[in-house]
Amino acid sequence: MKKAILYARVSSKEQEKDGFSIPAQLKLLREYADKHQYTIAAEYTDSETAKKAGRTHFNQMAEQIRKDPSIDSILVEKTDRLTRNFQDYVLIDELINKHDIEVHMVKEGEVLSQRAKSHTKLIHGIKVVLAKNFIDNLSEETAKGMLEKARQGHWPSAAPYGYRNNKQTKTVELNPNTAPYVKRAFELYATGEYSIERLIKKLFEEGYRFQPSMAKPTVGNFHRILTRIFYTGQFEFKGMHFIGKYPPLISMGTYKKVQQLMKQRSKPNPQKRSVAYRGMVTCGHCGCAVIGDVKKQGRYVYYRCTHYKQKCPDKYIREEKLQAQFSEMVASFSITEDQYRWMVQGLKDINAQKDEEVSNRQSELNQEIKKLQRKLSQLYDDKLEGLIDKDFYLIKAKETRQQIEETTSHLERLQNASDEQMALGLSILELAKDAHSLFETMDAIEQAKLLRIVLSNCTLKDGKLSPTYKKPFDVLAENPQNERWYPVGESNPCRLREREPLSATFVRHRVDFAISQPF
Repeated sequence: MKKAILYARVSSKEQEKDGFSIPAQLKLLREYADKHQYTIAAEYTDSETAKKAGRTHFNQMAEQIRKDPSIDSILVEKTDRLTRNFQDYVLIDELINKHDIEVHMVKEGEVLSQRAKSHTKLIHGIKVVLAKNFIDNLSEETAKGMLEKARQGHWPSAAPYGYRNNKQTKTVELNPNTAPYVKRAFELYATGEYSIERLIKKLFEEGYRFQPSMAKPTVGNFHRILTRIFYTGQFEFKGMHFIGKYPPLISMGTYKKVQQLMKQRSKPNPQKRSVAYRGMVTCGHCGCAVIGDVKKQGRYVYYRCTHYKQKCPDKYIREEKLQAQFSEMVASFSITEDQYRWMVQGLKDINAQKDEEVSNRQSELNQEIKKLQRKLSQLYDDKLEGLIDKDFYLIKAKETRQQIEETTSHLERLQNASDEQMALGLSILELAKDAHSLFETMDAIEQAKLLRIVLSNCTLKDGKLSPTYKKPFDVLAENPQNERWYPVGESNPCRLREREPLSATFVRHRVDFAISQPF
């Protein structure tokens, strides 16, 4: 009998308590296992965010699969319960290909395995990207809250050295253990008698200690302290300048004097011409980086291996030759006018389905808001009738209002995500349609930005580039006319309907990359 592992996840402790529901996921997976005659080898659950890789039980599950060859499958509710970042995607891909594991997304009716069709793998890759896009959208909302806090004069992140975070007031305050070190450092450097190295030594001789575990800071750490305007009672956040509501350590006059002295001591660096494809290519012989050298008074850029590990046989290659090969790569994933129209329709169909899901969730949230408002009204009535005292009312009313605000904020995020998805998808489709012609009109720096959207790396061997595409571009670039993902010559309307959602998910994959690496 086949053996399977069940995996369930919620993205926060709050979701786990509120019934988003690991038990419900496990119930579904157990029924699926029973129906398909699977023996359940183990059950793993996580209530940790998937924004970063490294979920505790997720990793334990992977380790058990590596050690137990009798396990055939992983059963999971749907894609975003299993993989919501690229590191986890790579790990699951390893389990599939090295250990011949099948991954069953029960609600989505999909099975990933070594034998899965290319379009199934493509769709799964895109769903992973969409899940990451959802996380990024929530991160944007968090960033908005941090910016508002900064506008009110409060530092919205971890306190810099010399200060500490006050968890009760949600503000920063002077750290009595480290603030004297910062203050004395500025005072001594402002005299103009010390370099950074000598000043570190001087502070140590005067009895100052940087940290209990590290008596002296590194030069880099010390330089960051001396260049930070935060210690004047002002700070910069997201490229904007704010006046802080926390006690300063030094005056603005001292800060400016220190900056002037540091500028005088620094050596000017001659401006160099940019190397467009820096960090994008590795040597196919030894795996070292391929770097660019500017030659002949800045007229030409040549690329070569660093030869860090060995002396490789390849010689220099001109940037123009790399550029021509990159152009061919872009052409390999560009879409035609017919494909564009087909994918636009698919995007509209999928967007309509998503709108229905969002609408249902919005209805649930609206009901929750009404319930909380009734609760608030009842609290007020109970206070008037003397059933509860004023202090109790104030505490409970505050809690309820906060719940209303949080639920309303969640409702707004859902609406924004729904409204933006279609517009972003259409704009990225336009890019895919015109990618090659657009690439040909760009300078090398802009071309590199476009290439980083679809390429994770390229190797250079014997003058020829071999690309490694980001998923799912690797599948698309193999043969963009292949009917596995585009119904060329297909007359069966039923099979066409089966393939239509792929167009929309492919678009959304481009949406995620466009957000993270805009041109």
